[in-house]
Order: sequence, then structure tokens, then C-alpha cells
Amino acid sequence: MAVIVDTTAVTGDGRVATSTLRAYGARTERAAEVWLADLMSGAVVGDLTGIKAVAAGDLRVVEVIIPEDVPCESVASALWLLSTRGWDATVLVPCHRLGEAHAVLRGTPCRLQSWWIEDGEVSFGGHETP
Repeated sequence: MAVIVDTTAVTGDGRVATSTLRAYGARTERAAEVWLADLMSGAVVGDLTGIKAVAAGDLRVVEVIIPEDVPCESVASALWLLSTRGWDATVLVPCHRLGEAHAVLRGTPCRLQSWWIEDGEVSFGGHETP
């Protein structure tokens, strides 16, 4: 018998995506987990491999989830393109990397929000402007 294991649910960014989707669902907003590269519609903005986002199309809001092993600056070009397409972006960054995100995303059209795992649950900080 074969068993399929969804490893995305146990990674930090997978758990953040799940928590973010749950928050939109609680507000009865429609949102979906997508790959950031798919939101770019073929526009070349750098290597976005493995970067998830939660998008609420009706609201034109996207939450970009920075994985542990991806430099924060890798999403800067995507944030500019999303802004020109009418999306409001929030970058969800691990709490211990918030300083890095402020430094490399300063001036980009986004907000930052830290996240961390406490007692097995994902917690979020307040929104900040880089």
C-alpha cells in the first residue's frame, strides 16, 4: 500500500500558508495558496522557485511567504511588478529575519509581517513598513 505524505504542511512556510488561508476563511474571504512565480504570468523577475503566496483575488491582496532558505531580496522585483498590477503585498518573514527584510526591501511597495511558531501554532507580528 502506498501512502502519500504532504510535506508542505510540516515546513514553516507550509504552516504559515495554512494559517493565513485559515484567517481569510474566517473572514469569509476567498483566497488560495499559489506559487509566487505563477502570479507573475510569465514575466521574468528572478528565481522565485519554492516561494509560496496566499492570494485573495477579489481584494487584490497577496501575502508572500519567505522560506527559511530564500534570501528576502529575491522577491523585490516581484513586489514591484505586483504593485503595477494593482496588488497590495505583505511579505511574511520568519521573525528572526525581520531585520534582514527591512534592510533589503526598504522602499519596495509592500508591508512586512513577522511570523514564528509557538506551542506548535503559527503566530504573527504586526504589519511594518520596510
